[in-house]
Amino acid sequence: MSKADTIDALMESAIHVFSRYGYEGASLFHAAPRRSGRVAPRRAD
Repeated sequence: MSKADTIDALMESAIHVFSRYGYEGASLFHAAPRRSGRVAPRRAD
């Protein structure tokens, strides 16, 4: 995977997380995709 592909994947993940959880839910924990490509569920803090 090239640097450009990595950046594109991270941006897509960030956009998904912000649209789903909003600003407060967009921590690094939520933005890191799992191996399945799905975003980690929101933790109950």
